[in-house]
Amino acid sequence: MLVAATATIVVAALLPLDAISAGRVVVTAGLMAALVAFSTLELRAGR
Repeated sequence: MLVAATATIVVAALLPLDAISAGRVVVTAGLMAALVAFSTLELRAGR
């Protein structure tokens, strides 16, 4: 989430984003982090 926030700030400095686009970036990054955490737990459980 911190990376998504940092990326949003950097991109917003170059190209202004509206609230909907910024929200989509943050939500997408959050979902990706959740998927990575879940897959890591599943790999550990499978061993």
